[in-house]
Amino acid sequence: MFTHTMTRKEIYEEAKHDYYELKSRFDIETEIFFRQYGSSINKYQQRILGSLSKQRVFRSSRHNSWTMQMYVHGYSKNTIKASTTAYTPLQRSDGSVEYLFISLKDTFFVELITTHFIQRYKERYLEPNKVNLQGMNPALYYLRSNMEYRQTYFIPNNWTEEDMENKAIYQIPQGLIVTVKDNGLRVLVTFLDLQNLSRYKAEIYEEEDLMNRFMKAYKEKKDYQQFLMMLQVFNTPNCREIQKRYIKRTEIQQNRPGFKENCQRRLDLWDMLEKQIRERWKEMENLSEKQRKDLWKCAYSGLPVRTTIDDFMKIRANESK
Repeated sequence: MFTHTMTRKEIYEEAKHDYYELKSRFDIETEIFFRQYGSSINKYQQRILGSLSKQRVFRSSRHNSWTMQMYVHGYSKNTIKASTTAYTPLQRSDGSVEYLFISLKDTFFVELITTHFIQRYKERYLEPNKVNLQGMNPALYYLRSNMEYRQTYFIPNNWTEEDMENKAIYQIPQGLIVTVKDNGLRVLVTFLDLQNLSRYKAEIYEEEDLMNRFMKAYKEKKDYQQFLMMLQVFNTPNCREIQKRYIKRTEIQQNRPGFKENCQRRLDLWDMLEKQIRERWKEMENLSEKQRKDLWKCAYSGLPVRTTIDDFMKIRANESK
């Protein structure tokens, strides 16, 4: 039975035991729900989404009560999208209440929504947007409204080295959240405010703008013109830091082993390309435009600049597969 003095590890083990004990009952209810609504799509298409839901309460042999929620979150002419979850409130020793959610997919996954997270979610999203919960638990409303998580490499200004090592930030439909892994649990720590969301969006814009200009230069057929366009890219203020963020963000999205090594390899190639561009420019910057073109035609045409660009793009293409 869950108690208010349990550690995170004990909470995880207790939830895991209940999940496997109740899984067959969860599966039966899920099948009934999908059959009921899936076979009656046309009947329910015109009804409000909130009405397409069902709730059951199960009690495990360890005397833990789990509320199972089944709900439709999207539908079209011939298909219906629905999700199921089970949750239980956890009374903590300080009198606060946390919520434990388990995913009812084949793989066991458990998420803990802290009291602090719920409070920040209310202050930073529900209240500013005047959301009427109509009696729904805020934690459940959050879960039903944010089905998709995408990990970012955004770092708030006040994070310490320890924070950067242990925490992660995810982009969700309603904003940004901070999570931490703790003994098998994904713990939702806080919901970030509008200032952080605005800074995150600004950083994403910086990264995409830099890479859009890089791609435009890459597609340029004339070597000399390409060189000048690349020079403009590398003259962007904080160019390397922007590219470093971009590399980390896209590597995270690939979700593959060797994260640090892959990031460093891509950044090394970027540095090599920048070095070649700047070395060429150093030899040309005091010349007239005509002299630059003549020098390029006589001395630089076919030299490693375009080759390095091609190598950079090959690695980028391979890593996006």
